[in-house]
Amino acid sequence: MLGAFVPVPLQIALLVFVLAWGLALWRGPLTINIGAEDSVDMLYLTPGDDGFFQAETRAANPDFPQADTTYRWAGRTSKLKIPWPLDSIPLKAYVRLTAPRPGLDASQTGATLKVRGKLEWIDQDLGRIEVNGTYQGNYYEFKLPEHLRPNLAAYELSFEADNAYQPGNGDVRGLAVLFFSLRLEPDYDAFGWKGWLASFARPGLLAILVFSCWAISRYFLPTGKKNRWALVCEAIAGLLMLGSFVFWRQAAEPLYASWAFILPLAWLLLALAEAFRQRAPHLPAAYIYAATFFPLLPLAQFAFGRLDLYSVNPGSVLVGGYVAALFYIGAMYINSGRARTEIFERAFVRGTLAAAVVSFLYDHFNVFADNLYRGADFKVYYGALMRFEGGGPLYDLNEIANLPGAAARMPPGFSLTMWPLVRLFGPDVNSALLTWRIFNELLLIPIIFLLLKTFGGERDGIKFNPAVWFLGLSFGQISESLGYGQWNVVVLFFLALMAYGVKEGKAFRAGAALAMPVALKLYPVVSALYFLLQKNWRNARNGLLGLVAGGAIIAGLVGLTVGFDQLWFYFTQVVFGVNRPELDISNQSLWGFWSRLSVPWVMADFKGDLPGWITPVCYGSALLLTVVTCVGIGRRPADVDGEQLKLGALALLAVLIPPFVWFHYIVPCLVAVLALLVGLTRPGRKTRRWELAAFGLAFACLAYGGRSEFFFTDAVALARLGSSYRFLAALALWGLTLWLLRRPKEVALKQPAPEPQIPATTAGNL
Repeated sequence: MLGAFVPVPLQIALLVFVLAWGLALWRGPLTINIGAEDSVDMLYLTPGDDGFFQAETRAANPDFPQADTTYRWAGRTSKLKIPWPLDSIPLKAYVRLTAPRPGLDASQTGATLKVRGKLEWIDQDLGRIEVNGTYQGNYYEFKLPEHLRPNLAAYELSFEADNAYQPGNGDVRGLAVLFFSLRLEPDYDAFGWKGWLASFARPGLLAILVFSCWAISRYFLPTGKKNRWALVCEAIAGLLMLGSFVFWRQAAEPLYASWAFILPLAWLLLALAEAFRQRAPHLPAAYIYAATFFPLLPLAQFAFGRLDLYSVNPGSVLVGGYVAALFYIGAMYINSGRARTEIFERAFVRGTLAAAVVSFLYDHFNVFADNLYRGADFKVYYGALMRFEGGGPLYDLNEIANLPGAAARMPPGFSLTMWPLVRLFGPDVNSALLTWRIFNELLLIPIIFLLLKTFGGERDGIKFNPAVWFLGLSFGQISESLGYGQWNVVVLFFLALMAYGVKEGKAFRAGAALAMPVALKLYPVVSALYFLLQKNWRNARNGLLGLVAGGAIIAGLVGLTVGFDQLWFYFTQVVFGVNRPELDISNQSLWGFWSRLSVPWVMADFKGDLPGWITPVCYGSALLLTVVTCVGIGRRPADVDGEQLKLGALALLAVLIPPFVWFHYIVPCLVAVLALLVGLTRPGRKTRRWELAAFGLAFACLAYGGRSEFFFTDAVALARLGSSYRFLAALALWGLTLWLLRRPKEVALKQPAPEPQIPATTAGNL
């Protein structure tokens, strides 16, 4: 009976809604264990000098020391964040505290806490708590009002203590109160009609998530089976949502509201991208998807509370520009009609390029105006060369061992770029940095020219020039690289030169162009596999000869600059000074990925021991990716687009397998992105929507933002996986590249049948 009026996907969403509402009544309170070993409590509290300190452990009961309990000391002002919809209903809060003080009896008051609640402009007084110093602590109750209005911001509980003390013996922390746990349970006595209405908030979010999964999955499934399998995807999503509330509620609660905002938005952008694609047959479909998906990343950042849309910053400028562009494109979509595709295509190009130019100009203006990152990496290597000029070592092995992030570790080829600046500016590092940044900005001009020559133009009626301009201007990691004063733009220039040489059939020039990136960063040496895997032995020979010749010239210049002994020292001493994998979120290699998953709390200054399985798993993963890449490249027959895809696969492999790959190292992979753009738009091949969506989303993840858009230095629970989103995006592009290499060309259009031959005798009779 219900099926006659309500579609099945909506029935499943309603079922999830009802079950989630019932589970909320059955599950009851949520307990946040402060200082637990899994560090999930970090999702709810704010650490810092005056907030919560490191987790500690002690016996739960001094008379029974076998059982332990965890806790955290807090400073004078400590804050807990209660995400919506957890705070949507009236709540009773029970916080377990103690405030021992030297010289005071345990029954005496050690601190008085003033409890306040804040949500945007709302500031509420929740009472005062007098905390004594008992060993096991006591539960103190206060009440939280309902917040019916949906909100992406968290309700902030503030505990302000009237005093703190320093333990002494070198411990200079100001300790006010010791937190054991916080328990939140529904206050049914204060519900009323608003409270019961608010109880539908969480079930409603879960229903939205489940229904959005159904809608999105329909775009990626084969036409004949998409309805059935989309329902299966929706059912699985429903089970996961309900399971999250039952089994890992503490980790999932802060994510419900954000993802209920992101997934419907992704559904909308996916629908727009497909509609725009159908209306613009002369533009690359991958370009349309990438341009339409691009604002999803800053809006997701806003959903997670990491972007302020009310101030002028790179993220807000990008959102404003692309939202305006989408409105303009949407209006032209409605106005142009199906018969006037050229008008819509022109509007799409103008809108997206205008947004990309505005974002590009603001990002690069911000680099110079704010001296982004202060050119930290540039100063390390400039200082190393200045030290060498003064008679010191070019490489300091002690720095490499103890301060790897602040030590010169690049091959000595960097001296070729630094030596003229040292001669011109000497100790004036700021003038040298400014000159270096201007040089890199100017280098973007020939880079765009090379990329247009290699990937642009018009092919089978499809115009690639606007797509090349858009993807190049939108690649925000270029400005990040300039902020650090890195060499990635130089590496991109030579890899673009290599790609152009391959297109022109100049294997020797392509090999020679690869020599400079290897001399600067070393990891681009992976691209030499392109020549080793060539089936045409002449191309293989010429490419390797070019690489050797270019390397010999660079080695000679380096020897003249800093001495040949520095080359020997680097390749015998420095290159083997490999530190353990960096957990820092900036490290977006597979080593950083596995390392972050192996610890409960990711911290930039992590000093603990990593599990023993990390090293063999990382080496095994690197070997597996390399073997799969070589097999995928070796099996592909030669053609112009296929050769660029091979280069792209190797460029992506080069940023996946090294132990250290800072997020801005992805800049040279712009050639891989453009190779995919062309590969996804080849004539005679049917492009699937999931391929376009994967390309668009992965490009947005790699191109948008800087170091701390979604994470700063910490990550716990599911965020440990999410903090590797750039690695996963690069891995997705690598997999998509190999997928295109392995698939045979498909004939999209049926060839016309040959005209029947008329026999001669019949023709004579006619």
